Amino acid sequence: MTTFEQYLELAELFLKRRATLVENIEGILNAKGKAPAYLQDRALLAQRFDECFGSQAIDSLEEAQAASGFRRREAIRRPL
Repeated sequence: MTTFEQYLELAELFLKRRATLVENIEGILNAKGKAPAYLQDRALLAQRFDECFGSQAIDSLEEAQAASGFRRREAIRRPL
């Protein structure tokens, strides 16, 4: 079961790496010089964000959430 302390540990990890995270996110979202298809590829962008935050941390959090009964809502996809 995910405890509040585990969420705090994850938040602290992200805060310690915030400068790197911000730099990486800016690189992901900067459209300059990138093909429009890049910014419309939701799966690729999601993968880049997972890589940015560390997929192991996110996977373990998602597993703990699923074990506790949490179910993520599917995002509504609207045309860009």
